[in-house]
Amino acid sequence: PDAAKKIEVTNLHQLARTICIRGGWQGKVLEDTDREEIWRAVLASSLPSGLGPDLIRSEYELVVDKMGIDNEEAYLTAVRSGRPRLDRKQRKAVWPVFLEFNRILHKRNLLTFEGLVHQARLVVERGGFPKYRHVLVDELQDFGLEALRLIAAISHLSAGFSDPLCVVGDGHQ
Repeated sequence: PDAAKKIEVTNLHQLARTICIRGGWQGKVLEDTDREEIWRAVLASSLPSGLGPDLIRSEYELVVDKMGIDNEEAYLTAVRSGRPRLDRKQRKAVWPVFLEFNRILHKRNLLTFEGLVHQARLVVERGGFPKYRHVLVDELQDFGLEALRLIAAISHLSAGFSDPLCVVGDGHQ
C-alpha cells in the first residue's frame, strides 16, 4: 500500500499538460477546428513556389512540430527520412509559413499536442518540475522525438542512478 502511493500512472499528453500547467501555462490544446482555421489563414497568403498546401501542412506536423523544431537552422539540418525531398532553398522558403502558424498559435495561447510535449520538456529542463526516480514507458513505438526527449528529461537518466528508465515498444507496429 505504501508503494502504491508513490506510483503515478498517466499517459504522455496528460503528463505534459500537468507539467505545463505547473510551469504556469494557462492556454489550451489546439482543437481540429482551430487548426483548420489557422491553416486557412496562413495558407491564404502566398505559398512558396512548387509547394502545395498539403505538403506544407504535413511537413509542419510530421517534421517541425513532431521534432520540436523551433528555429530555421534546426529545420534546415533536420533528418527527414521518408519525407518528400525538399532542398535547402525550398526549406528556407517554407520556414516563414511555419513561423506564421506558430505566431498565431502563440497569440491565441494554443499548443498542438506535440507543442505541449515540447513545452513540458522545457519546463522540466528549467527545473520547474521534479524528476521521477523511475520511469516506465509502454507503447514506445507511438512516441516522436520530442516525446522521447521529455521522457529522458523527467527521468534521472543522466544522474547515474540504477535503472532510472525502462521502455517497452513493438517495433513491428
